[in-house]
Amino acid sequence: MPTRAGRVLPVAGLAAAAAGLVAVGAVTWRGLGRPAASADVTPAEARAAAWRAAGLTPQGTAEAHVASGREALAADLPERDAEALRHFMEALALEPSRLEAVAGWLTAFAASAGEDPDGDELREAHRLATWALARAPDRPDLLAGWARILLAAPGARNASEALAAAAKAVERGGGADALLALAQARLGSDPRGSADAAERALAAAPEDRRPLLAGARALWRAGEARAALERVERRLAIDRGHGGALALEGAILAAAGRVDAARAVLRRWVAAAPRSAEPLLAAGMLAAQVDGDLPEARR
Repeated sequence: MPTRAGRVLPVAGLAAAAAGLVAVGAVTWRGLGRPAASADVTPAEARAAAWRAAGLTPQGTAEAHVASGREALAADLPERDAEALRHFMEALALEPSRLEAVAGWLTAFAASAGEDPDGDELREAHRLATWALARAPDRPDLLAGWARILLAAPGARNASEALAAAAKAVERGGGADALLALAQARLGSDPRGSADAAERALAAAPEDRRPLLAGARALWRAGEARAALERVERRLAIDRGHGGALALEGAILAAAGRVDAARAVLRRWVAAAPRSAEPLLAAGMLAAQVDGDLPEARR
């Protein structure tokens, strides 16, 4: 990450704050029920039965819920990730054998799980993905969803398997969603390659907002701060109060020594999310680590 000589900047903290936002609003739908084990019931059928037992009463068609779920994911907002998860749950409750609903649920679960996913839920996601991939091992959307589930539990082995799954999804013609999974999988080991995958995803699906921020994160990790800032500003032009984008912009500006500009960005974030502790925490870290102002940080 870019740093200023002689100072420890709140770059990691701001980035972590941005990552934490994905869990907002998702608790209700992630935690609905645990499927009962049965040799005669598929994992998808078990999940659907558990969700229905917990009170889920889907209306409409599975196809419509899948389309609505994809649209919600493309909005790239924490509350829409929770909405997407609900739509894919409803699609699976209506048609447990529908693999595109499984793929969508895996992607939405990973997007809404945050940095500390529930262990039981993560194990059920693994089980569902394993079952679906046994039925369709070369299906691109399932491979992309599986890659994201692997990345939800950090570790060298998971990262390697996620990269292989995402690359295979792209090879099988997975389009923008597979390219986004590849961008995520490459971020730690090959940020320049991650940025390229995000750029290809944006070209493939200009209406999807996720590649903008994914590309910005990758470019910054690759040391291309100016290009990263341009992507962030494009994202903020669409959603001015996007917490993840504001956190990343603040981190980039702070790392470049533009402290006043970083403070202004954090003030925008506080105004956009007055009930969230994340922007206040980021502002305190900036005060403590850049100015050495511990009393201000404690406030």
